[in-house]
Amino acid sequence: MAKLSTKRAKGTATIVRTHKGKSGKTITERKFPIPDAAHARNAMARIDQSDLSGAEKRKVARKARTKIGLTPKIRQVLGIKSKKK
Repeated sequence: MAKLSTKRAKGTATIVRTHKGKSGKTITERKFPIPDAAHARNAMARIDQSDLSGAEKRKVARKARTKIGLTPKIRQVLGIKSKKK
């Protein structure tokens, strides 16, 4: 997996949260940068270990699947069901 510079990680973060820290300073958290397929696979593997809400997990998974390029055939082999309209 390629190393990310701080600038690139900030630009590719999927989840960005801002909150007040213990000292009163504003803290910005950037989670799950997904600039390439390697980072996307890593995000998919670690998403259940995170403290994200269900909606945030779905957002990360959707971005990761898009970056990996899961085609309908691959989704079928992996057993991932697609939503019916």
